[in-house]
Amino acid sequence: MLSFIRSFSFTILPVQLLLIALMIGRGPCRADDPVLHWVSGDNLPGKLVTADKETLSWQSLLFEQPMQIQLADLASVTWPQQERQSIPPGMHVFQMRNGDVLAGVLTGITEDEFYLQTDRHGLVKLLRKQMRLVHSGSQDSQPANASLLYAGPSGLTGWRHPLISSWTEPPGWVEERGGHVTTTRADAVMFRPLQLPDRYEVELILTSTECPSFVFSLGSNTDSSLRLEVWDQTLVAVSNDVFKEVRRLENNTRRLHLMLFVDHVAHRMIVYSESGQQLAELDTRNSSPGNPGLLIRNGSHDLSIEHLTVSQWDGSNFEGVKPEFSRIHLTNGMSYYGQLQAIVGTPDQAILITDDGKQPVKVSEIQGIVSHYANVPERSVSQIAATWSNGELISGEWMKADEKTITVQTLNSIDPIISSIESIQRIRLPATGTEQPLPDRLFFADGTLPGSLTIDNHPTHPILWTPPGGRNAVRLRSGQPARILAGRKGNESDYDADAFPDVIYLRNNDVIPCRVLQCTSQKIQLSSPFFDAVEVDAGVVRAIELANPKQPKKSGGGFSDPNWRRIVGSPDLKPDHVTFRASEAIGHASILNGDVVEFSLSWTENVSANVLLNLFTQIPSNQPGGPAIAFAIRDNTIMVMDGSVDGRRRADDVDTEIKLPAMKARITIFRQGNKLRVSVNGQVAQSFEMDSIDRTSRALLVRASVINRRRSSGIQPPNAVRANGNRVSPNPIEGETFVRLSNLQIRDTVGNSIRHFIDDDAKAITLTVPRFRSEAPATHVLMSPNGDLLRGHLINADETFVRFESQQETLQIERHRIASIIWLTPPPNIPSGAMGSDGTSEQVTGATLVKDEHAIQIVMDQGLAMSLIPGQMDDTALTGTSSVLGNCQIPSGSIREIFSGQWNSDENFASYTAWDLHHAPDPKWQMPTTDEQVMDLVGEPAPDLSLPMLDGSPFRLSDHSGKVLILDFWASWCGPCTKIMPEYVRATSEFAPEKVMLVAVNLKEKPATVSKFLADRNLAPTTLLDRNGIGATIYGVSGIPCTIIIGPDGFVEAVKVGYQPGAAAELRQIVEKILNGTWKRQASGASPAKPNMPRINP
Repeated sequence: MLSFIRSFSFTILPVQLLLIALMIGRGPCRADDPVLHWVSGDNLPGKLVTADKETLSWQSLLFEQPMQIQLADLASVTWPQQERQSIPPGMHVFQMRNGDVLAGVLTGITEDEFYLQTDRHGLVKLLRKQMRLVHSGSQDSQPANASLLYAGPSGLTGWRHPLISSWTEPPGWVEERGGHVTTTRADAVMFRPLQLPDRYEVELILTSTECPSFVFSLGSNTDSSLRLEVWDQTLVAVSNDVFKEVRRLENNTRRLHLMLFVDHVAHRMIVYSESGQQLAELDTRNSSPGNPGLLIRNGSHDLSIEHLTVSQWDGSNFEGVKPEFSRIHLTNGMSYYGQLQAIVGTPDQAILITDDGKQPVKVSEIQGIVSHYANVPERSVSQIAATWSNGELISGEWMKADEKTITVQTLNSIDPIISSIESIQRIRLPATGTEQPLPDRLFFADGTLPGSLTIDNHPTHPILWTPPGGRNAVRLRSGQPARILAGRKGNESDYDADAFPDVIYLRNNDVIPCRVLQCTSQKIQLSSPFFDAVEVDAGVVRAIELANPKQPKKSGGGFSDPNWRRIVGSPDLKPDHVTFRASEAIGHASILNGDVVEFSLSWTENVSANVLLNLFTQIPSNQPGGPAIAFAIRDNTIMVMDGSVDGRRRADDVDTEIKLPAMKARITIFRQGNKLRVSVNGQVAQSFEMDSIDRTSRALLVRASVINRRRSSGIQPPNAVRANGNRVSPNPIEGETFVRLSNLQIRDTVGNSIRHFIDDDAKAITLTVPRFRSEAPATHVLMSPNGDLLRGHLINADETFVRFESQQETLQIERHRIASIIWLTPPPNIPSGAMGSDGTSEQVTGATLVKDEHAIQIVMDQGLAMSLIPGQMDDTALTGTSSVLGNCQIPSGSIREIFSGQWNSDENFASYTAWDLHHAPDPKWQMPTTDEQVMDLVGEPAPDLSLPMLDGSPFRLSDHSGKVLILDFWASWCGPCTKIMPEYVRATSEFAPEKVMLVAVNLKEKPATVSKFLADRNLAPTTLLDRNGIGATIYGVSGIPCTIIIGPDGFVEAVKVGYQPGAAAELRQIVEKILNGTWKRQASGASPAKPNMPRINP
């Protein structure tokens, strides 16, 4: 009687092979390679070869020859981030008016120039009229009598978050040219510790693209310190809960230049304008700074700190800034407001001129110079800016560059400056070009790059790539792992699905439409629109999916369906999109009737939003179940996260924040095995395990929470009220804020989806070879449209019937009742014959595919994929050859992706890969009811074991013969197991891995649970997943921990059950004796006394 092994049968989101092998392994790019950045936001690791005023030459290991790129299309070149190098004491830092920063020893002064001797640029003669600020190299270790306490800002060095001192840089702030710091993040805060004397003066210049909104505090406690704040466009000085209005800020105010003088002896703080006008005086008696230092907090717009100095104050009156005067600080602690006059012929000395007279001064006695601050000169669009790890910056016209130096004509010197690129961090380029739409995009291990794809008949490097601004097309190196997302090359030309309704799956991950005419266990006769071959050897085939003319295809999506419901709030529901403006939700009870969910997300500026999708849930429901995927949105970034309520599902990846070129993204959700994989703009961003779902549900729930960051921020005084008694409130923010979901598609990929939903237990039983069939195991499995499985032997198939032998009975089944014919991988010790179980790519040797290093794989619409050696491509078709399929031709309009190199290295992304047979365990006559049964294995050949590893890849015990193998059966809930596991890992790590291997066999736990347990304990043994207890059954294990030691000859040498102190040391001794030949195994069945142990749940 024909009996099928029953499995669940419903369809949700199976993986589309459109994204086969997206997670490419590390490519040729090294971690210490520089990176070239385009104006489009794309980048490419490599090496700077040469450059001139118009063109940069860049060599990437992805390509055979250097790229020649127009400078206007490039944004920057960056080098790997180095630890910030401090400028040693004794050296001076020159900050110029245009933002340049140079470090060296001040050796001389002339009428027009400062002489600066540097290590990186040689002797530089800086124009005095361009100098803004000079200070000593190390500001964190000033002498006790120093008059200049802080001069900057010089980048973010020394600044941190006021509450979290372990953060080396304050979040939300970035360095700009000349050391200026800026932020666009509302409420961004930074703090610099600084011991402040009883009397000091502060000069502060801030700018913003809107009316400035900020807090500047002389201490970390912003509730009780001395500080300046902006309340509703009014600048106020505050001391604890006492405040004085400084000035009203007009709507067009963009820059503030203020002088603060603090005298704690006289208990006063005076605020002046730069012209010397007193704006406010405040009593300081009630102030409490907290930690002494400088704190700056942004309001609701952007904020830039262009100038900030703190110096000793002698208590004299401030009479305003004199443009021709500078504040000159000497090493003896004295400071003067005056001019430096050069002495002709004696550059190492100068005359200091003040209102009180003249005095000589040696150049070596100058600690710092603070000149009158003028606006930063406008930077020419053709200028570049180079920065080094010690904070130096040089900008100007790029003259030339090579691998060792750059030459820049700067405003600060008459002669060009030639600088070494040693310790360089970044060269910012003109970036005057505009982003041009390009049809194709190259993905590689370290990023992506748009461009134009060309394929010719070059014998070894047929793929040509022209990047943005490229003046030449460069050849992609053969064998390099890369993926190309191809634009349409003319009108799309789909094949006739009615003429070619079937799908063949090859062992190199190809998925090709065809019409199967005849099929046996050895040969498949077929026709296809994409290749000329009419017969394919079954050894290269994984499976065939047969069309069911009675099953209609599914497609749909959009929001025009009347079954969409508003669940929470009033989202704006239109036929082609839904718009969320607050905490709102919509749902559809039956829309998930396809394989793939795709949609577009877009949002407005100043949005912080969370969008949560619940799949296969219940509507309505207070606590929606099913898999949940969350998208966190802020500015031009999106983060993909596990959105489950209980948090039990864990994401594979940690770093999921994706930078986007614009505030929009195309999202694809699809299923791979028991996982949901999520891609953003064509790149896999995250994957989640699907623990359990309601297999009857087709419901989709979309929830969104949208916040306007500007409206939710804004600085308000903690306890202050106006004189008229009205509380200060922030300005209202105009403009609409929303998140929009559009272009929703629910669709099928090619073939049928039932293969993804076969019950694990049913599949495991199907793949277990009964003992009486061990000499002639099944070679094929038939899968019905509802997921039932039948194992046996394929006799033949034609366009009407499938003839199949199962349980010594020959069956003739109508072809439309069969969804798939699957070729099985034989169990250990059974020759594969014509099955080709280890085939990989392009040339056939007998029944095995052999990869050709020049082959590429083409991925088309609907998840189709085909490998070939390319010949030529035009707007009509790509032609090529395959030794399996003959001459090949693919319509150019159907090409979506091209994979080169290790494009088929990850079998976890392919279909029909885990259909490996394994033998059922031999019976144990007079099997004891306790754990003595496992002791009977001592002295016996170790049964072979085939289980998936933690990363999903297959593991077969017999592949590791010749080693001492330690099988440790365990579970994370087992207390003794958690004690012995780390000890075993340490004990076995002392042996060479080619001689000894610890194999941790986890029993009946989810991969996420196992991964978390190992990661939390920093353990990384070879780990197998025995989800169904098959391995434990084979070895007769019923109590854990259970450790089985197998010798290099494959015989079981010892068995240890339970946990006892010193077990790891005993294990180490046994392994040592096995390796040196002195081990004498214990008699079979002699079981030592053992403690109680956890039992394995049946």
